[in-house]
Amino acid sequence: MKKLTVNSFGIEFGYEMLSALPYAYCLHTEGLLEKTISVKDTRELYYFSQNHEEKDIQRSWHNMPDAINAKIPNIYIHMVSLDWFRFKTPPYKEVFKNDRFKYDKPILVITNKYNVDSRTNHTTILTFPTSEDYSTCSGTTTRSSTTT
Repeated sequence: MKKLTVNSFGIEFGYEMLSALPYAYCLHTEGLLEKTISVKDTRELYYFSQNHEEKDIQRSWHNMPDAINAKIPNIYIHMVSLDWFRFKTPPYKEVFKNDRFKYDKPILVITNKYNVDSRTNHTTILTFPTSEDYSTCSGTTTRSSTTT
């Protein structure tokens, strides 16, 4: 089978973490990954890619059409169920463990955002006090903070 290139196209971070990145890692574990392409400062996220290119582009929701056209699995992350066939989470705890950082709990990735919905004029943001609540999270609790 032909090896594939996974390009995240500079989509929002949360979308990349749930679509392009686990797809690329899955292809890597199957020996089918040729190359990965993402934005600056993503080399560590794609540590498994022997051929990772960082482009000087800004993450944006407006980059989604390219990712959709590339048919990245799970690009529509707000679904009842994701497609687990090409989804494999990289073992970051194992790869980045050391004597300084101890990972006693599951890794929790918070993809903070600040968004104003043009239809409702509501602002959605994960505030600092809410972030502190996550510091004791076991990895099974989910919360969101919405202000108007």
